[in-house]
Formats: sequence, C-alpha cells, structure tokens
Amino acid sequence: MKVLFLDVDGVLNRDGTKEHVIEGLNRFVGLDKELVGRFLLWRNKHKDVDVVLSSTWRKYEGFRRALREHGIEWISETPDFVLQNRGKEILHWVAQNLNMKDEYAALDDQHIVGLGHRWVQTSEKHGLQNKHLRRVSQILRV
Repeated sequence: MKVLFLDVDGVLNRDGTKEHVIEGLNRFVGLDKELVGRFLLWRNKHKDVDVVLSSTWRKYEGFRRALREHGIEWISETPDFVLQNRGKEILHWVAQNLNMKDEYAALDDQHIVGLGHRWVQTSEKHGLQNKHLRRVSQILRV
C-alpha cells in the first residue's frame, strides 16, 4: 500500500488563491484551481497511491464536499488529537493501518515532527509545486 497524507492550506491553496467561498467555512481560503489541477494530474498518473486527509479542515462537511466537487477523493482521515502535532495523528494512523512494507509520505506546509524524510514541505506563499510532487514520487517509489 502507498499512502499520501494530504494537508490543504499551503498545499492546494496559497496566499494568492482567489477562490475563497465555501459556505460555512469563513476562515478557509478555498481551493486554488491551478494547484488542484496540478495535484489531480499527478494523482491520475499514480492511481495506486491512496490519499488520507490530514488537514485540520477534514472535520467540516463543507470542506469535504468542496474537495469531492473538485475531484479529490480519499480513503480515510487522520484522527483528531486536539492540541497535538499533526505528526502524531499521522503516525497513529500509520500504526493502525500500515505494515512495514507499505510506503507513505505527507504533503504539508507546516513542520511535521516525527516523519523525517517522509514529510514534503510546501509553502503558504506558493502552494504545491511540481518539485514537491517529484519528491513525493521518490518517497513512495512510484
């Protein structure tokens, strides 16, 4: 199994994102069409990679609906450990669902403790770039 833990803020949106409206989610920046398109192009080439949502927004149905409307599907979501580092949520999911032969990586603009080389850091300013997807492909060996 190959798994990509997906954050959204700073990955599928950025400082210049203009698509801001998702009903009921006033602080959510939105989904950047260019960045979503880049992700989906990579995703279509790597259908054997499963996506797990790790974004804090995963708790909101409006957010999940917006992802689906943009063509982003996922198999699961990390648990919500209030006031914990996202790395602990990811590592808990890994311990419960993967074995030693499985590969995983995380795309996130925030520092994730505990994932080492499996964490690929994007930037809030630019969001997801092709260099990040190349690094994810290397980690997952796809």
